[in-house]
Amino acid sequence: MRPDGKLSHCSIGAGLDKRPEFAAVVNASREHLFDLTKGTDGLLAWAQKYPFDLCQHCTMWRGTRVPWQARPALNRQAAQPKPVPALEAIAR
Repeated sequence: MRPDGKLSHCSIGAGLDKRPEFAAVVNASREHLFDLTKGTDGLLAWAQKYPFDLCQHCTMWRGTRVPWQARPALNRQAAQPKPVPALEAIAR
């Protein structure tokens, strides 16, 4: 939800109206935001609809769906930053 009381289905859609290069796409959309300042009539139907008219322009949701998997734990010792000799000399 944005500070102005408007809801967006996604974080990308929430800020699109602030990007002039997407003005034509945003202006053609009637569904990308739900304005709670006008009441809640239709909110449930809006929230359950997916994809909506703006999704056809987005490349974030397309592609092959892959189940998430946990990665093996990283070796914490190997992940530690290496000291920089020049900075160590300054610290002395």
